[in-house]
Amino acid sequence: MIEAEIERIVSLIRDTHLEDAEQELHSFKRNHPTHDVSYVEMILSAHQTHYQKAYDIGEHLLQIAGQDPLVRFYHARNSIAVGEWMKGLDLFDSVRGHHVFGGDLLTPYKPLWDGQDLRGKILLIACEGGIGDAVCFSRFTKQFAELGAKVILASYDGLFELLRPLQGMNAQVDLSVAIKTDFDYWVPALSCPRVLGIDYQNIDGSPYLTCPKDMKAKWQSLVTSSRPKIGLCWQGNPNFKEDYVRSIPGELFAPMVADTRYEFFKVQVNSENNSFTHPNLKDLTSSVGNPSDLAGFLSQLDLFITVDSGMAHIAGALGVKTLLLNRVMGWFTFGHKPDHENLQSTPWYNSMQILHQKRWGQWDETIARAIKSIPTLL
Repeated sequence: MIEAEIERIVSLIRDTHLEDAEQELHSFKRNHPTHDVSYVEMILSAHQTHYQKAYDIGEHLLQIAGQDPLVRFYHARNSIAVGEWMKGLDLFDSVRGHHVFGGDLLTPYKPLWDGQDLRGKILLIACEGGIGDAVCFSRFTKQFAELGAKVILASYDGLFELLRPLQGMNAQVDLSVAIKTDFDYWVPALSCPRVLGIDYQNIDGSPYLTCPKDMKAKWQSLVTSSRPKIGLCWQGNPNFKEDYVRSIPGELFAPMVADTRYEFFKVQVNSENNSFTHPNLKDLTSSVGNPSDLAGFLSQLDLFITVDSGMAHIAGALGVKTLLLNRVMGWFTFGHKPDHENLQSTPWYNSMQILHQKRWGQWDETIARAIKSIPTLL
């Protein structure tokens, strides 16, 4: 009975029926004040943008159910949302190996780096997650090289050409063969800011990638217009568990692309949610063969408007002017003290501005604010 009711409330939250979820939770909580119910209340509060309330509930849950990996994982996100950056990173790393954060552990093969002298040592940084995470956290090769390490980056072979300009990187290997590579220590990529002691405000948001020359030449002939050129991406990787809340139905962009002062271009790498068409929206998806192609496309734009996707990170790493439409309870890279009213900058990428969704599941208002923001961003 209890588990069924909790699942029903979770389903209401997932389906964006927050008032109904709150009403049922309030009634249910009176008779069942368990930590499972408090956990659901924490999730609901965060999705209502009541971050401090969610944080306070999470603090209580740490005392009574602190070994639960999901409690620690979601409280890490609460911590980031209220500005407790290092606490959030510590909590994230505390649940590694429990299949809620990060990639596979390589520690049975080689030791994790924990501050040892890196001079003359080989350090492997193991990328995790999708393309966006790999691009975002590969920037830290430079800091480890400055500590004296010879740095190997284990990522995905499709990214090798794009990531080649990274400072401080000595070699790249595919993540699938990382355990067969010779190195002294390793670091999970998403742990880099924590182990390096980099505070949120001290992240270097300068561009660190460049578009391959042959791709730039190719896309110069494809992305052409006498009007400002704006790229659109409304779909992330549909295999990501939370994609249904970060991706936006393409049809909602109809009022935006109807503005003929601008020319719009789309590249939707994933086939889902890609049926929206418009006379003022050129589809260049068929010209994309790899991530370097995406860099070529992005390098020709005057502005890129996107959801939190791999393309968002590639654009930021290239220094392309970008407007990110971010969901409520966004992933931790863009979830630090979110401002749900105004354009918000991010230290991750100097060229990026963020508009946070005001209400869970409702994108119309966010897109309306984006339309008003375009002239100020060009």
